[in-house]
Amino acid sequence: MKNHSQRVIILGASVAGICLANEMAMAGHQVLLFSQRTLGVAPQALGQSVFRASLSKKDQDQHFLDSVRFAGFLGNHIKIRELCQSSASYLQYLQALGLELKAANSSLGLNGFYEFNEQRAYQLLLQQLRCHQASHRVRVLEHWRPLALANTEQGVAGVVAENAASMEIEAFSAEAVVCAEGFAQSLFFSQSSFQNDGFLLSCLKEGASLQGAEFIAFHPLTASSQVGSSYLSLDVLNQKAGRLFLQKNNGERFYFLEDWYSDWQDLPDFLISRAMAKVQATAKTGESIFLEQGDQQIPVRPGFKHFLGGLATDDAHQTDLSGLYAIGFASNALFGAGCLPSNAFALQMQTGLDLANQLMQKTHWGGDSSLSAKQFLPALKDDQKRRVQDLLELSGPENLSALKRELSELCHFALGPMRDNAVLQKFATRCEALKEKASRLGLHDQSEHANQELARARDLFTALELAPALSMAAEKRDESRGVHYKIGFYEPRDDLFLQDSCITLKQGRYDYQLKNLQHAIVKPKRRQRLEVAG
Repeated sequence: MKNHSQRVIILGASVAGICLANEMAMAGHQVLLFSQRTLGVAPQALGQSVFRASLSKKDQDQHFLDSVRFAGFLGNHIKIRELCQSSASYLQYLQALGLELKAANSSLGLNGFYEFNEQRAYQLLLQQLRCHQASHRVRVLEHWRPLALANTEQGVAGVVAENAASMEIEAFSAEAVVCAEGFAQSLFFSQSSFQNDGFLLSCLKEGASLQGAEFIAFHPLTASSQVGSSYLSLDVLNQKAGRLFLQKNNGERFYFLEDWYSDWQDLPDFLISRAMAKVQATAKTGESIFLEQGDQQIPVRPGFKHFLGGLATDDAHQTDLSGLYAIGFASNALFGAGCLPSNAFALQMQTGLDLANQLMQKTHWGGDSSLSAKQFLPALKDDQKRRVQDLLELSGPENLSALKRELSELCHFALGPMRDNAVLQKFATRCEALKEKASRLGLHDQSEHANQELARARDLFTALELAPALSMAAEKRDESRGVHYKIGFYEPRDDLFLQDSCITLKQGRYDYQLKNLQHAIVKPKRRQRLEVAG
């Protein structure tokens, strides 16, 4: 296969990525879309949801104020206001696809909400994408994942990617590269999964910044098995069809949510995760949390759902690197208030459509399409192949699955909802010990093609390089916010609350700084502390 010259490369067939691909194709641009899944398989659990659309200026102003206030005044106020002002056009976009929307009530008592089926919306977006595939304006590469970013002094030149099935490595040139899926899965999942973490690490080494690295969304009812993790619906609690309890060593069951909260069936997921983390932290060895559902007792814990941090971007979704953009869960631009102007599905749709509009207004997208840049790609491709050979030469006694499980458990403990600086400091030491173990790793499969053990080994080494960035940000964040409850730092810190962490990688070492949030439009009010009961 030869190098392929494309106008724009989109990494991830997420809602954001598909919306961007559709718009760029309709404008006549050539698009190369990488999908780690079979196209048509939804990237996340999609169901009935609500979307807020403000039709009048008065409603748009109120929409903006509600979004900022409910988000604790986080996020880029200018960008949030733009999204609220354009929400009516996104409503029309969904309707033009043929999606049925019904007026809905908000549990917060707000106006202008519409209910829709996310799975149906995703399938309609895919239908539009397939039409562009048929016209050869969009080329989709299924089961490919990005490994490295090609970056020159003049801008981004393309990517090197790997076919997840055959392990084939190829280079692709472009005038713009867009990240459209989130990161950090390799730290929390011991089993093989869809991951962009190697590409994130490559971006950091080239000079991109990572913001909000300490923030992670957890699903409280996560059941683990040998196959992997699965998310159980919170409806079992909301409808009182299930109860959470701590199984004590003396045989007693402690129904902690019911003991601590009178309205336990209506708690938000982050408060449930906090409560679970607190009761588990004070439990004795051998005591675990279970979901009681009928005659079943299912072991559960707060499990990694998605990373709330992402690449730092400007108002045009461009990162610190010219020609590299990030949208949806890959970006940190709208952290905090990001999902509140609508919801997570609509946020992805909005950022994809907004970037398409931004790019179509530019004559140059910031990438380097020169001949010298294209000649740089084969060297980067060869470097990735050498790394494969280095991994295949490992012949030590350490077991890959055991090391990945150990790292996953370590991350869930240290970077989970309940955090402790003493634990985070030990986490860094434990990661160094795991790195030393990993250097003695041995792979049973020595083939260069269709070697999933090789892919998982690469994920392990990537995760061990990224872990210090997350632990550094978590340790420096000496306050409790959202799902994260910091032991010893229970009171609000307004100075920290209005600043976002920014991690850069310089000469092999992570550097930490705080960046002021753009919150000039609405003056923040003092936050109210939301305590975990018990």
